[in-house]
Amino acid sequence: MTLDRPTESISSDQASAIVVASAATTPTPDNQSPIKEFTASAIALVVVGVSLLVFFWFFRETSDPSQKEHLVDAGLALVGTVMGYYFGRVPAERRAEKAEEAADAAQKGRDQAQTESARTRQQAEDAVRKLDDVRSTLGRTERSLELEADRGAPSDRAAGHFEAVIELRALRQRIN
Repeated sequence: MTLDRPTESISSDQASAIVVASAATTPTPDNQSPIKEFTASAIALVVVGVSLLVFFWFFRETSDPSQKEHLVDAGLALVGTVMGYYFGRVPAERRAEKAEEAADAAQKGRDQAQTESARTRQQAEDAVRKLDDVRSTLGRTERSLELEADRGAPSDRAAGHFEAVIELRALRQRIN
């Protein structure tokens, strides 16, 4: 495989500038602000650091093994809680965002369904009005043909009117 253009080489300064620029524009997990991430990290480090200092201070001052055991249990629980929060926060926020997106999509679907329902209802009402107009027109046409036949129209024409009246009645019965 050959390349049509020569390959370019970049200096280490250019490479580090690219890395710094991409790091500056890369969003933090879940689009969190860097200040929020820094604050959460600092709080976690402070809590763990203070806990460890207190833990080692009490551990050094206590000579009873059963007290040391309780102290280890309490220290591990505290450190585990902080670490669990810190490492579980990002996945929990992702799940919350996904749940919000799903709720938004459901809301949008519901709104679309309501709009479609209203449009369908309007179409049905329009169809009923048009059907009523057709019924009315058929009735008027039927009466007009009956009157013309009663007035003594010529026999060929009267027979045609009679057949038309029969067809109109049949049509009106079908649409009722």
